[in-house]
Amino acid sequence: MAAAAPPLAGPPSPRPAAAPVPRAGTIRDRGIVRYDAIRATRWFSSGVAKVLGDVDVTEGRAQGLVSVGGKLVSGSFRAEGTFEVVGRVDVRDDLTVEGTTRLVAPLHAGGLTSEGSFHTTAEVRVDRIWTASGIVEAPSAQVGAFLLNGSADIGGDLQAVGLVRAQFRGDSQVGTIRGAKVVLHGPPAGAVPSLIRSVLGGAAAIRVDRIEAEYVELGAVDVGFVHAQQVTLGAGAHVTTVEGEVVRRHPSARVGFESHSPPPHGLHR
Repeated sequence: MAAAAPPLAGPPSPRPAAAPVPRAGTIRDRGIVRYDAIRATRWFSSGVAKVLGDVDVTEGRAQGLVSVGGKLVSGSFRAEGTFEVVGRVDVRDDLTVEGTTRLVAPLHAGGLTSEGSFHTTAEVRVDRIWTASGIVEAPSAQVGAFLLNGSADIGGDLQAVGLVRAQFRGDSQVGTIRGAKVVLHGPPAGAVPSLIRSVLGGAAAIRVDRIEAEYVELGAVDVGFVHAQQVTLGAGAHVTTVEGEVVRRHPSARVGFESHSPPPHGLHR
């Protein structure tokens, strides 16, 4: 009688993943420096810092120019000057950038404060409040709240859990804004016009394709469609279509389709 065949051996048990190396130490640099990568508890930089790979720190502060070729992961980070990151940016608590910011991969932050020029070609996600002063350029953003004093070019959705408030200072455009409360105002009366506008005439162009909110307040902006429970139309506001109750309307506010054409050469309106 033939002996029974031994049972087939199963696949080998996977090895447990190695625990990540804890962050440790403090890096301080001044002048022109270059790193392959940075992993530390704290990184303080003043001057010009170029990192070819990733930055992984608990706290980071940089003054001058910082260029990161990989991703940046941090508990909190503050950059003053020029801040450039090729990989994704993930800041658990607060990210503060002052000066010129250029990103090409998704950004996630607990809270975000941007001053100056903020440009990204990828999505921005902020858990709490994004407070922006200056120029904002992004394809889309998901935020807790959005507060802007400046200009914005957001081609897709600006989606907020709570408030979206913008005091526009120059030409701006946004695709769709969604939030509990949306308050948008164009440049205030007496704002200094640019040289081109001084010659050709016309006010700053503030255009939003669509707004969906519980309450909407508009002044000196042009919106294609508004859906809200209550709508307030201030001076200079124009909305093509409104779904909701208009509770207040300034005499200069307009509702309905309008055709716009550039003024003839040599003339201004």
